[in-house]
Amino acid sequence: MQERAFERIGSSLMAKFFCADSIYYGVATNLSENGMCFKTVMNLSSESIPVGSSINIFIHLIEERLEIPVKVVRIAKTMGFCDTMGVELLKQPPNYLEFIKRFKSYTG
Repeated sequence: MQERAFERIGSSLMAKFFCADSIYYGVATNLSENGMCFKTVMNLSSESIPVGSSINIFIHLIEERLEIPVKVVRIAKTMGFCDTMGVELLKQPPNYLEFIKRFKSYTG
């Protein structure tokens, strides 16, 4: 099994993202310097954001809002509903990397 390049950190951060004039909400179940995994029900018609799509993820913190450009790399379904989305960062915004560093020290 291939090891991950970056350590995953468990979380329960709420986030929202937009695709094709739709708003989606999810919970980031884990974070790393180069990716995230979300639990979400995309919508009732079981449609999901297509793998390969570039979107912006918005995470609202107390003192700031993180906007992170990502590419969808994985979608998983449970009972026909898209409930998990894995994303890879397209670039690593400095405020996101600083947040990860603080988050690691807080949870570590």
